[in-house]
Amino acid sequence: MFTVTIIQISGVSPDYTDIFCQYYFQHKPADIICTQPMRNAPDSETVGVLHTQKFITKSTLAFFDYVRHHPIAFELYGHMNASSEVKSDVAYEDSEATLPRRYRMMVPLLIPGSAPVPPTRLNTTTPPTGSVLVRREDILVWFEILEIDSNGEYNPVPVDRLDEAPCQGVFLIHQGLQRRIAVTLVYEVPPDAFLPENSSSLLLFQDVHEVVIGRVRDTAEWLEPDSRTRIISLSLLPARYFPQAGDDRIFFRFEAAWDSSLHSSPLLNRVTPVCQRIYLTMSCYLDVSGCTRPICLTKDLAMMVFPRESKLSVPRSLRSLWSSICRVSENSRLSAVYDLQLRQPLSSG
Repeated sequence: MFTVTIIQISGVSPDYTDIFCQYYFQHKPADIICTQPMRNAPDSETVGVLHTQKFITKSTLAFFDYVRHHPIAFELYGHMNASSEVKSDVAYEDSEATLPRRYRMMVPLLIPGSAPVPPTRLNTTTPPTGSVLVRREDILVWFEILEIDSNGEYNPVPVDRLDEAPCQGVFLIHQGLQRRIAVTLVYEVPPDAFLPENSSSLLLFQDVHEVVIGRVRDTAEWLEPDSRTRIISLSLLPARYFPQAGDDRIFFRFEAAWDSSLHSSPLLNRVTPVCQRIYLTMSCYLDVSGCTRPICLTKDLAMMVFPRESKLSVPRSLRSLWSSICRVSENSRLSAVYDLQLRQPLSSG
């Protein structure tokens, strides 16, 4: 059994007459637990809560792994004083704290990522020196590696999460099979997206410009210049938006064919020895609505290569936890959150 206790809340604006807190586990966002409403005294720096909720579960290694890597999301709501006025003249630079940041609390912090893999089909230009922030979003991204099966269908490979790998999971792949890399981007519907003048903000991503992958290595960090690696531009399949039943978020997905033999790396062309990991870096360049230059998402991936006929699955202790509290897809993908900032150049005149 473990307990969630909320003692007090600080930093609440005096514009709120009362507040309440709600929280939920990442894998079950619909199962929300709420505190009782609390009065917010204008002359007090804190609001007393004294809320306690007990949960009963088995204390296994898998449970501790889940608690460590999938924190609880807390949200605060309240009623404003009728005499309070909403400020409408805040500059873009000062309004960053009010922009949606929901996913930031749902995915654990990662080690600093690698620099983007340079594109092969994009002319690099110097970004403007002066700009103003016009939109900021937390983009939740799922990464999967798909392998072809005996029926000619592509299925996601499992991810081992028990390892303390910097990439937050290790893909378990087979030797000599055709593969694809699948990327799904998830973001919230902007509150004003359905206004005629803001309809373009609903479909944020237009297309995928290029996906490049390289820097194959056996260490978590890449310490060599990019001239020492073979960068592969992957063949893209059509990108698409797709709805999810019971979820009002927007989902954008694309896949890219990945022939690992093109890297000419012995690390990818042989079975991975015990206790060794293979690392590589992937960068995705996406066209965004209203932007003249693509944005870039970069992710370091860790993997192990197993014999072609191996039966692969996640460790049993972890699988027993995921099967009871998570969707099956969580066993085969990695998650990361990207801070997308869209800026408009300042007028030269």
